Amino acid sequence: MVQSAIAVADREPVVPAAPAPVTEVCGDLLKLFRSVTDGRSGQGRDHPVAAVLALAAAAVVAGMRGYTAIAGWVKDVPPPVLADLYLRAGAGPARPPSKATIWRVVTDADADVLDAAVGSWLMSSLLSQPAGPGDVAAAGADQDDRAELMPVRLDGKTVRGARDAAGNQRHLLSALAGRTAPCSVVAAQAEVGVKTNEVPMATAVLGQIDLKDKVVTADALHAVKATAEFICEGGGEFALPVKENRKALFDALDALPWHQVAVAHSATDRGHGRITTRTIQVLPAPGDLPFPHVSRAYLIERHVTGWTASRCQTSPRSASPA
Repeated sequence: MVQSAIAVADREPVVPAAPAPVTEVCGDLLKLFRSVTDGRSGQGRDHPVAAVLALAAAAVVAGMRGYTAIAGWVKDVPPPVLADLYLRAGAGPARPPSKATIWRVVTDADADVLDAAVGSWLMSSLLSQPAGPGDVAAAGADQDDRAELMPVRLDGKTVRGARDAAGNQRHLLSALAGRTAPCSVVAAQAEVGVKTNEVPMATAVLGQIDLKDKVVTADALHAVKATAEFICEGGGEFALPVKENRKALFDALDALPWHQVAVAHSATDRGHGRITTRTIQVLPAPGDLPFPHVSRAYLIERHVTGWTASRCQTSPRSASPA
């Protein structure tokens, strides 16, 4: 979890809306790193945990991979820059931390607190950026719509090559926030334990974010009442797909008079030997729907036309009502 949080800054660098001094931008992150506990013994600590984490994060952003590469990059930091960093971290000047020191600080740090610190910094940087005209066009919304709601997407992934002490692969549930996918950041994440699943962890992840003026999306697994209640109590909204794993809700939505509703929008794609047409219909949600805080229901259908050597074959494929 530690490396995954730092690596986000490498994959999705956040560019401030207006130029700001490096000490000001990184100073906020350094303050957040001070909240991370130090797992080392209290004696002989010349390198504050905040400074070491800041150096490690900077090395990763610079493209370093592995502790040897990180230690080599840190060794080349100019002495005045290193001395200033240590002073701002509340310590006196010192030599660059060794590979062993960096390893101890990173591996002994509280991963959840570190994730929260990095996520908070990325989110604050993201919110400081105004929505540009290109972003609005990419999302298919006007400026007023964009100012109202920011998308937050729940996504679970198994971390390749990362295992716990028992040999189990680590699985993370993350909340990606951003006006467009390329500009999104991991605002919060939590590990999904072996004896649980993503559903109960959703509120733990979303609880790290200010949900006001946010719209949360996720896959059908998260279409549960407790998650919906949590989102709305936090001032947010949601758009969740419904499949047959929620049979009562699916049947209630499927029974709506979709045949009486005109198609609100359609889109056609051609490629890979087939023509795919997607349509969407919209209805007000009935008052007796067995799910809280729903105002509208959507039906998305996909129609696929596959071409063969002698004829075309058409088969409608419906997405679940949402």
